[in-house]
Amino acid sequence: MPAEVYFAQRRATSGGGLLDKIEQLFETAGFSQAIAEGDLVAIKTCFGERGNTTHVRPEILKRIIRKTRQRRGVPFVTDTGALGIGPRSNAATHLMTATEHGFTEATLGAPVMMADGLMGHDHVPVRIAGRHLDTVPIASALWGSQVLIVVNHVTVTPVTALSGAIHHLGLLSVTRAGRPFLTHATVSERCAACGSCLVGASAPHAPILLEAPSQACLNCCDDDAQLGAPLSPSEQQERIAEACLAALQGKAQKACFFNIMLDVTPEGDDAPFSDAPVIADVGVLASRDPVALDQATLDFFSMQAGLPGTRLSDPNAPDKLAQLTPGVDPTHLLAYAETLGLGRRDYELLII
Repeated sequence: MPAEVYFAQRRATSGGGLLDKIEQLFETAGFSQAIAEGDLVAIKTCFGERGNTTHVRPEILKRIIRKTRQRRGVPFVTDTGALGIGPRSNAATHLMTATEHGFTEATLGAPVMMADGLMGHDHVPVRIAGRHLDTVPIASALWGSQVLIVVNHVTVTPVTALSGAIHHLGLLSVTRAGRPFLTHATVSERCAACGSCLVGASAPHAPILLEAPSQACLNCCDDDAQLGAPLSPSEQQERIAEACLAALQGKAQKACFFNIMLDVTPEGDDAPFSDAPVIADVGVLASRDPVALDQATLDFFSMQAGLPGTRLSDPNAPDKLAQLTPGVDPTHLLAYAETLGLGRRDYELLII
């Protein structure tokens, strides 16, 4: 039986505008049924890098929070830290960036917090039987919640071609400390670039996974070369899917997903700028099945006409992703996620 994916177009209709449709999607997609009274509900999104202007709008989250409170759930809005030395490398400056972008308790009506703690180390080691990973460090606040609502902004990304719900949850449910193991080959040598990060493997903040780079190194420098060689796109996709599997352990009936297809830019929300969207605004898709949702999102993207004056070299070419992310197959992630039991690619589209 096909999975159900619900869609609301961007244009205002007799059913209301975009924010009204968010609430309608919440109900029709069965998200209310996932929430019991007293449940801690993690609303996972990306707060956006400083300078980015096309991240998820706080007003969208506010409607989701309102629906959650109607079910007597206890919502909080959360994200995880980023690698490097930028403003999202620690909770203090990351939350300042979130505040600049409008993600505050005062505006949203729910607490805003970092899921992986002050420096990106707070985690629960989750065991899985993956092809590549057997232990995944899932951010503590995400693991500790009873319900998970992923609010993902769809963009183009060099790893999975299109950033859907699986990409978002798989990559951004893992702590800052463990994320290199999704994208890079592990290394045993310690960084000695500045001499201040010579810590042993037994240091309190060393990552949980073996042969990890020094965590202090990841905090004090922005040299990606210390992480080792990047893995192939296909292996990165498989590791992201395995991390998504870990994040959803125990939440099979308590996870909900939105894919926001507005301002679909050729860079992710972690970029410190926002380039011109490559397609016109589509709308919002929602589902309890992340694989079906991402397949529908890919289909919608493929059907849209490319916009001139953007990073697309030929807006009229049928395969826009091939221009933007050459050599990356977005279907590999979906096929592998299906084999892991994360969902199914066969879906029925229901328009509200």
